[in-house]
Amino acid sequence: MQSLRHSWEIILQESKVLAEAVGISSHFVTRRRSSRLPNADENTIEEKLQLEAINEFKCCVIFPVLDSFMADLKTRFASYELICHLGSPILTMDLDSDQLKIKTKLLVSKYPKDLAHADDLNEEILHMKSVRGTEFHSENDPLRLLNSIYEKKLEAIFVNLCTGIKLFFCMIPVTVSIAERMANSLKIWQRSITSQNRRKHLAILGTENVLAKNVDFSDIIDHFSQKKSQEGV
Repeated sequence: MQSLRHSWEIILQESKVLAEAVGISSHFVTRRRSSRLPNADENTIEEKLQLEAINEFKCCVIFPVLDSFMADLKTRFASYELICHLGSPILTMDLDSDQLKIKTKLLVSKYPKDLAHADDLNEEILHMKSVRGTEFHSENDPLRLLNSIYEKKLEAIFVNLCTGIKLFFCMIPVTVSIAERMANSLKIWQRSITSQNRRKHLAILGTENVLAKNVDFSDIIDHFSQKKSQEGV
């Protein structure tokens, strides 16, 4: 974004080429000032007005938008950096023993009601490091690692580690677009044209749309048809 801010002339030229290619005028809307350059010809006046319009657009629109966007990015990156620093024991698992003790103590002190003693979490992480290559194929993604632990039914062994991974994902900020989609999905609760049970099922399908996309509907259709045929009998 910093580089983009200092490349205004290149952006302007590329925009003009693109505008002409799709049949859009590349000229900026100008405000005629008759008092400016009274002795100049029409072309000189138009060039002067175009330059003023471009500079006004750059200073009043492009730069403020880019500056605001970069400020938001810095704030978000700072938040993610803090979260990743706090969750570093369960994210990397490549820390040495001294660093691991410090990081686990910091994480446990942040969530004392959810995590047990730091030594317990430390032991679980060390255990995971020793078996990750053989049992979990050196899985580095925290969510996949968590799912693998539950698939192998080892959550009782890695209680604090599983809790730590869940806490990490709870700490990650959720984008507004996701929240808006969830809100739109839940709007079906307000409909009065269907039953309460149907609204509940539709809300679950809307919020759990990722899982719903992987459902094999052929089995559901067969089950429904068999059930209906039995009811008819």
